[in-house]
Amino acid sequence: MAWYVDTFRHEPVLLETAGGLKNIEDLLGEDEAIICYNGDVITDLPLQKLIRAHEEHRPEVTLALRSSGPLLNVNINASGEIVDLRHILGNPGIQACLFTGIYTVETSMLQFFDAEKIDP
Repeated sequence: MAWYVDTFRHEPVLLETAGGLKNIEDLLGEDEAIICYNGDVITDLPLQKLIRAHEEHRPEVTLALRSSGPLLNVNINASGEIVDLRHILGNPGIQACLFTGIYTVETSMLQFFDAEKIDP
């Protein structure tokens, strides 16, 4: 699987995550998965582990998480699976983490996204 960027698409109205991904769906061709890297993130996190974990397990989404930071609102279980986001379910899991704004997503998930809807 090749991982690279070759095109940018302008959003006159910011569509946030789901709308932004849906907005580029026609550019993805035969890609099975893509890396999403929020534009306001500056980091030197190695992405190889994220890519490898996603390729080995092929979940719908694989998030890059940190164990420390100002907003620990992603809870995981012992297997590293997400059990709660933003404390909505009240499931603390075994560890609270910070979402880095970097993740991989299966392009098959895009069928569930609305191109015109801005995330809440």
